[in-house]
Amino acid sequence: MFKMHALTAALLASILTVSLLVTLNQSGARDASAPATELRDPYAGIPQDGLSLGRKDAPLTLVEFADLQCPFCRDYAVQVLPQIVERYVRTGQLRLELRVLRFLGPDSVTAAAGAAAAAQHDRLWQYADLFYQRQGAENSGYVTQDFLHEVATDAGLKTQPFTRAIAERRAERMARDAEAEAKLLGVEGTPSFFIGPTGGALRPMQISALEFGQFAAAIESAR
Repeated sequence: MFKMHALTAALLASILTVSLLVTLNQSGARDASAPATELRDPYAGIPQDGLSLGRKDAPLTLVEFADLQCPFCRDYAVQVLPQIVERYVRTGQLRLELRVLRFLGPDSVTAAAGAAAAAQHDRLWQYADLFYQRQGAENSGYVTQDFLHEVATDAGLKTQPFTRAIAERRAERMARDAEAEAKLLGVEGTPSFFIGPTGGALRPMQISALEFGQFAAAIESAR
């Protein structure tokens, strides 16, 4: 069985998100008036809507629960996800959904707020991809306002709309919805994966290692 980060019993208070908003508004981070065009977008040309990636009429949906600080989530995102996207998502066979949890500490709370803001502008997947590439030591304080702005900018987001999206109640609601769904499905750690017919019931994916072959077999058996 691959290792997962176990969920803690309690989540951090919303005051952390409030503090984030204050520092974002005071930030001197570089302006995001134009995306960084030198960066490759691994999801270019794929439909994206909020938390989802891929065609709405794809027959199957794979849901991942992740914490952006989780190193095992990063391993999956770097080593396995690109192959799933190329074989199954681009071809219209699979739709992906990402639920960002925030249980590892203050940096997870900050990261999830940014993810919710990116989702509101349909850039969640680019945001998560770049966050994982720049992931630092857990709860070392690396998820600063400058860090968030740089990730958001390189994901194609403008600073002011991104900051406003964090301030909206919808961002907190999205985080709480992810936590409620995780509890309902019995998620005990990250990353956790569920699959099922699009719009239908989800069941846990039986994965013992973060290897593309195991995911491919689970996807094929779910058809």
